[in-house]
Amino acid sequence: MDLPLKANRLFKGLLPAQNCRNCLGPAEDHCLCSSCRQELEASEQRLRRCYRCALPLPGTESESAQPLCAECLAAPPPFKRCICAHHYHAPISQWLRQFKYRGDLRDGQLLGEQLAHRIEQTAETLPQWLIPVPLHWRKLLQRGFNQSQWISRHLHQRLQIPVLDCLRRSHGRYSQKELNREQRLVALRSAFRLRQGKVALLAGADVALIDDVVTTTATARSASSVLLSGGCRSVQIWCLARTEKSG
Repeated sequence: MDLPLKANRLFKGLLPAQNCRNCLGPAEDHCLCSSCRQELEASEQRLRRCYRCALPLPGTESESAQPLCAECLAAPPPFKRCICAHHYHAPISQWLRQFKYRGDLRDGQLLGEQLAHRIEQTAETLPQWLIPVPLHWRKLLQRGFNQSQWISRHLHQRLQIPVLDCLRRSHGRYSQKELNREQRLVALRSAFRLRQGKVALLAGADVALIDDVVTTTATARSASSVLLSGGCRSVQIWCLARTEKSG
């Protein structure tokens, strides 16, 4: 369970949005004006992404329905697909930082709605469970809430898929943003474990692992392997944003 948000964060996040989060003009629904919403959707639709890891690829989407990057062709990840709302760039990156580090729930709601819309547009099948990527207790204490758990609850309200908090973070010695890809893979090799009371619920289940940003896929690979070893049939990755390079 998340720790309570600080009062000022919660109050700020519950205030009605009067202006577009991008251009500061009059907002419509979910904190964006129609022009900025259309521009963001158009920029994402122009991207061609790897079907497995969502890495942006050269070319156009029409070239292949399920294109794969060179890495996924050579060494397929344990998860079967990654769906992201956006490419990690401004203003998405600013909204993510506001949500993740300052607890601004307006930006969380905005990005969560866009992820839900992307899932409704592109997911062939929906999972039985939404599983948030856990924070180590020290990071949770420092930040005040788990952004992945918050996103999971938001998606539950929109998609009516239950949330299963079944993963635990075994250690949190390093900040992931300070490590390169190989260092992340080593650091995360034993980072996750299953909560014993939840293992039976995973048997034969298709699940979606929820995260805010996928960068190197190290977290997604490690957590997916644990879930599959615990009895899941398949794992998808659903995230708010995907960076341009995986290494």
